[in-house]
Amino acid sequence: MSRSESGSGRRRGVAFLVAAASVLPAPAVAETLYALELNGGDFRVVDRATGADVETISTTVFGSWRGIAMSPVSGILYATDVGSLFTLDTTSGETVEIGPFGGALVRDLTFDGAGQLYGVTGAQGSAANSLHAIDTATGAVTFLVALNGNAGHCIAYDPEEPGTVYHLAAGLAQQIFERVDLGSGAITPIGLAGDPILSPSLGLVYDPLAGLFRFFDAQGRYYALARDGTVTAAGTQNPTVYFGLAFDQPTTQFVIFEDGFESGDTSAWSATVP
Repeated sequence: MSRSESGSGRRRGVAFLVAAASVLPAPAVAETLYALELNGGDFRVVDRATGADVETISTTVFGSWRGIAMSPVSGILYATDVGSLFTLDTTSGETVEIGPFGGALVRDLTFDGAGQLYGVTGAQGSAANSLHAIDTATGAVTFLVALNGNAGHCIAYDPEEPGTVYHLAAGLAQQIFERVDLGSGAITPIGLAGDPILSPSLGLVYDPLAGLFRFFDAQGRYYALARDGTVTAAGTQNPTVYFGLAFDQPTTQFVIFEDGFESGDTSAWSATVP
């Protein structure tokens, strides 16, 4: 609906939106933070603010596990063991292999809002230190852009900045934080400030309730990271070194409003109504 349409049309759209919202229960958004141990074993729920263990799902998810990510479309949790893509059951910890990455050694995963999976490779294997699109049906990867850094690569999509992935890694002398434009491949460096990151970063995840990123380092220390590069250490150290981090994602609910817009992406509607 454009601004040129009548005010009465806008009011009808607003009234219908409110009515629909009052009938359909709003799904929980990112209230559960899943964590998978580096190289396998523990699969748990951890506290979003402190990184402390909250609930144990399984202690027998064995494998060379790295990053995890949950699809915002299907609600399926995916995991990488560096060489292949898997699904990971959030109730049992059971894994099912989908397929190999074809020589790329994928270290961390993230989904965009449309359900496209992305992965970042480490310093070894084909197409090292780079960002890839991943087919969730086969595990096949498509090279997108080379990234800076040579260790500790991790990525996270920020739904408040569509078309953008944030990348955290270790360089030769310091940690690297940068914004990657998925359309053009342009990379924008972001200076880090605040608390020091004391060892290589592991899985990065965006926390939509707090509006910032969270991650563990290789010694189990937990951090918050703002878009402007401000790092805040949680002050606690988990005895388990977690790599994979993923918040739960509600699946998109399909509702047609009177004005023709569908739920799941109302950005165009909300952007045009004052």
